[in-house]
Amino acid sequence: MPPQSFQSKPTKSWSRLLPYLGGLLLSPSLASAATVAFKVEPDVAIPLSEPQSDLFGVGGGESMKLLVGLTPWLDIGPTASVHLLPALDEGTESAMVWAFGGGLRIKRPHDAEGAGGISPWLDADLFYVRTGELDRPGFDAAVGLGIPVNERRTLWVGPFVRYRQVVQTPHRDGLENRDLRMLSLGISLEVGTGIEEEE
Repeated sequence: MPPQSFQSKPTKSWSRLLPYLGGLLLSPSLASAATVAFKVEPDVAIPLSEPQSDLFGVGGGESMKLLVGLTPWLDIGPTASVHLLPALDEGTESAMVWAFGGGLRIKRPHDAEGAGGISPWLDADLFYVRTGELDRPGFDAAVGLGIPVNERRTLWVGPFVRYRQVVQTPHRDGLENRDLRMLSLGISLEVGTGIEEEE
């Protein structure tokens, strides 16, 4: 996509989302759920496809997820992310990619015994994506490991790899109409309700 299709000015959307996520996390309905977790994923972002890989270099960003456990192995919840891809040419503005949506995670139960409690996981999300003046759909999928930090397993950390794609639809005359494909490598940090202590 041409540089202008990715130019983005600061937006209030991200700041408006933070109180909303905080309110969800503290709400009585979620507090009574089986498990609730808040997860952040700082990462390094690599554009994979042309023309973005010719226009932008390796960048970075962060995702935030609120996860509500429906079963010990299945979580759902909202997610939001922002990524910056720096321009390679001084005459091109860097790309800012905002994404808001929701998805699910399949994981090894956090109360499982053995293997040090390590929890492999897979997740996927659908997004509304904002780049510059354009609105697009998008999706992602990731695989990672959750490693418990404390005995109650309220804190988790681990590596992940995420593939993200922004779909160029509908076709827009005068703009690059190929999808943006991006690979993210990072470390996830998660805090949750944990497991009950044995009496």
